[in-house]
Amino acid sequence: MIVRARRRRIVGATVGLVVAVLGLLLLGPTAGAQDKPSKEALRELRVGAKLLTSKRGRDRGIATLRGLIEKHPLEPAAKKAREILRQNGIGDIIRVRLIDKKVFKRFGYSEEQLLELGEKVLKTLEDYFKKLEPYYRERSLDLVFYDSQARYRKETGNIHYGGHFEVRQAKDKERSLEGEVVWYLPQQAGTPKDRLTTITSTLYHETAHFLSAIHFARTVPHPIEEGLAKFFESRHSTEYYQAYRATPRQYTESSARNGLNAIAKYDDFVAFLGAERGFGQAGRMLDRWYGICYALVDFVDRGEIDGRKASINDLLAKFGERTKALKKDRASRSQRAQLSCFVLMTGLARDLYGADLKKLHAALVEFMLKEYKRL
Repeated sequence: MIVRARRRRIVGATVGLVVAVLGLLLLGPTAGAQDKPSKEALRELRVGAKLLTSKRGRDRGIATLRGLIEKHPLEPAAKKAREILRQNGIGDIIRVRLIDKKVFKRFGYSEEQLLELGEKVLKTLEDYFKKLEPYYRERSLDLVFYDSQARYRKETGNIHYGGHFEVRQAKDKERSLEGEVVWYLPQQAGTPKDRLTTITSTLYHETAHFLSAIHFARTVPHPIEEGLAKFFESRHSTEYYQAYRATPRQYTESSARNGLNAIAKYDDFVAFLGAERGFGQAGRMLDRWYGICYALVDFVDRGEIDGRKASINDLLAKFGERTKALKKDRASRSQRAQLSCFVLMTGLARDLYGADLKKLHAALVEFMLKEYKRL
């Protein structure tokens, strides 16, 4: 879910770890004169490592170590700088922050491990977008994981969400975007397998929001935006939840089937396209709303009308076409707003299936009755 929230600061890695790494660099043998670190590189390494582990200097520490790598790429200090960054969950695009780190350590997770998982998820989903030109060229994504719901609620003020994605800063002129995923370890993730499944599902869902924001300039209507995120989550997080006795996809499709009555009539379907998240409610109605959002995207990928079919790639291409218009039209950028979901679905029915929205609605209901099973 997409939420605007204030920026949070979290303490980085422990000083002891960095001091140990620096000690290995300074005292360890070198293979030759070309491997001997310069005084300038060592100084930047010390400064960057110290800032990285300070309470308020994390960002400056990251910038210092990255600057060292750029200026002295062949020196041993640059290699150590890369190691320090990755050990603290900092990659080229993704940065991981764990709160409370001790709790995650007890569960067997480190910042470096979650960085690797986040990078794997990003690479997997980028394949869907590789034919599209992104609106924002420069990008970064922070993954902030809390150890409990109570701490997440206290820090963010969100009481109905299991986590969220937010655009922390976007600059159209520079074409840069900073995103952030904020999430907590839920109670139902009580086993090691469910914990990993929960983390993986969250990363696929929220990273999909990140890539949508990057490529489509934050213009996708909420029902389709959430449908895309649920679609990617369901296709790539395929493990069985012990708590739910279902995979994420089975759980989502069951929620959609249970919520089918909310859109069975055409007028109710039209109302859904403009309704608040969760029909303005929480609990089961929120799950059903997400399930129906998923069904819109799943139908485009697997359904048909009078023998005509489409795919998820066709849907993404449609948004890509609209994003191109934003790049050319400065007035559109300054007045950018989300496209009406009713207008969008009407256009998709016409362009992809040669049908009107009523016919798409009838086919969608039939598809959900046939394909989705209640748990």
